[in-house]
Amino acid sequence: MKSVKNDLQVVAPAARKAVDANDKDIAKSVQSRMSKDTMFKKVDVRTDGGVVTLTGEVPSISASARASEMARNIPGVKSVKNELTVRQAG
Repeated sequence: MKSVKNDLQVVAPAARKAVDANDKDIAKSVQSRMSKDTMFKKVDVRTDGGVVTLTGEVPSISASARASEMARNIPGVKSVKNELTVRQAG
């Protein structure tokens, strides 16, 4: 017999507004932290249900890893999807 783990969350309409507001705050926090570093000026931040998606360009793989780390350290972030592309020099 197999067990199924279901992580689906059902959010009541009233709570949905709170989730949306929280997502906006999280995105704003991540964006403001990124804006302090010129490496991340081409990074876009989206948040949905506490999941942060990073898109855009960074100069290196280490910058990409650092962006993930920065986003993960923001309170309220459940997980980070890093979809950043590394800009090739030249």
